[in-house]
Amino acid sequence: MKLLRIGIKASTGHFAIPFLIFERKTFPIPMYSTAIGFVCNILGDEAKINQFLSSGFSIAIVGDHDGVVEEYTWFRNLSKESHITKFGYSLNREINNEIEHPGGQLPVKIQTLINPRINLFLKAKEDILEMIRESFENPRYTSRLHLGRSEDVVDEVAVELVNCEKKQVFNTNGYTWIPSPEFADEISDSYEELYKKIVGSAYKVSSVYTARNNKRVFKFIHAKLYCGAIPMIKFKIPEVLSWNNTPLFLGRIQLPK
Repeated sequence: MKLLRIGIKASTGHFAIPFLIFERKTFPIPMYSTAIGFVCNILGDEAKINQFLSSGFSIAIVGDHDGVVEEYTWFRNLSKESHITKFGYSLNREINNEIEHPGGQLPVKIQTLINPRINLFLKAKEDILEMIRESFENPRYTSRLHLGRSEDVVDEVAVELVNCEKKQVFNTNGYTWIPSPEFADEISDSYEELYKKIVGSAYKVSSVYTARNNKRVFKFIHAKLYCGAIPMIKFKIPEVLSWNNTPLFLGRIQLPK
């Protein structure tokens, strides 16, 4: 089987864990929605994007990094009440004889990944994969290539069609999403047992969305975040789709109804 591999390297990265306010923590790898958005940015054409999103594709994400740093920064709240709390009254913009942006400020601790390395593996019809590959050769990017935050600019991108095979593998070789059986593609007979034995945190991972009342309404894939050895105790490791001895746990992306 051939998949399209998109290898991405950057100096920094941040893949936000949702619903955190005072502390912005990051996943070690992007969610499906972030990876899909990256591909759509590469395509840069509405017709091609719609063709890709409606194609019924699957995606696997594997990645690692050199460490995580934490820093404090200011986030701004543009509510009128926060502005008055900071400046005293609504028309004032001056503090200590200096003009500042409107609104209040909130100190927030942010985690940043150092030198993230991400591999995206796409399974789709041959013409879809070829369309994406050609888009790298003739780029029409919507915005400068980034994965996650716009300031985390991608340093290197490698795109290639790779041959994959089903075999026994014993380590994930990085962080990966392992989708629950109802969302998994190319599964083995004992995949459900494998999923249960994986000791990892389970998340609802965002994938594609529709716009409703000017809001994004996402679909989610239930998946475990895992890095390390495949469990072997009282368990025969199944043959799974792999590339260079790295297991590829493909999650099926389903369009919202």
